[in-house]
Amino acid sequence: MKLPLLATRVGILAVKLSVAVLVALSILPLLMGGIGIGLEDEEEGEWALDGSTIRLEAPLMVSNDGFFDVTDLRVGFTFKDRDGNVLAVSEMDPVDIPAGRETAIPIEIALDLYDLDRQTRSDLIFNGTDMAFDLSVQAKYTWNLVGMSVDGGSEMGWDALLGDLQVRSDMAYLREMDGNHTVVVPFTLYANDMVRDGQALALTEYWDSQGYYANVTQMVDLSDNIWEEAAVPLSSEAYDRVMTGEEQLTVRVTLFFLDCSNYEETTFTEQWGWGG
Repeated sequence: MKLPLLATRVGILAVKLSVAVLVALSILPLLMGGIGIGLEDEEEGEWALDGSTIRLEAPLMVSNDGFFDVTDLRVGFTFKDRDGNVLAVSEMDPVDIPAGRETAIPIEIALDLYDLDRQTRSDLIFNGTDMAFDLSVQAKYTWNLVGMSVDGGSEMGWDALLGDLQVRSDMAYLREMDGNHTVVVPFTLYANDMVRDGQALALTEYWDSQGYYANVTQMVDLSDNIWEEAAVPLSSEAYDRVMTGEEQLTVRVTLFFLDCSNYEETTFTEQWGWGG
């Protein structure tokens, strides 16, 4: 039996509800005494990025009010692209639910980003994406003599891990220190909870209308709302041009995370005075 599930964002409650529906439907035909599913701690658990793998570990409390044990309960997740091609498969270890007891089913999803094709991986990191997923639940009853399997299908929406990259050319300024000239260009971005406390690499590139080019790299500590400043070195000639007259400038900031990248570029005309 296959059932449609509601499309959802990757909320813990939504995942638990999807699993709960199929667990109930897979077990109820096997039981004579009924089943209880507790969602009191519906948001317990968390999504986390472990290396390149997105993981969810969250308990779902299930009580078996029947006379016989439910054995070998298995929950599996299959992620697919829009064309139905399988991208990744995640399956939990089997769990037994003894009769007359409440058992915590550890919902576990593991999605290795390197199992996705590079375009899908890049979209998930920088833009967010929707992926189809199939959820399957299997269970056995009465000494493994009776079994039941229920499948559900839906779409799961993933928010970007790193988003809203902006080059703040309106806040850029020139700086001279110990005879060295720099243009300081702020940039901002947002980091999803899953990647906070991690790092990304930023490359800031600068061109002027006379062909001068320079760049600088820096590690960015990922947090809720990020404000970084890139100090790009300028030659004396490039510095004089923007100090004495209007100059057309281009600044590009490229973020690198895992093996993917995304950039934001702006071109503007400016005549600067002294900065901080």
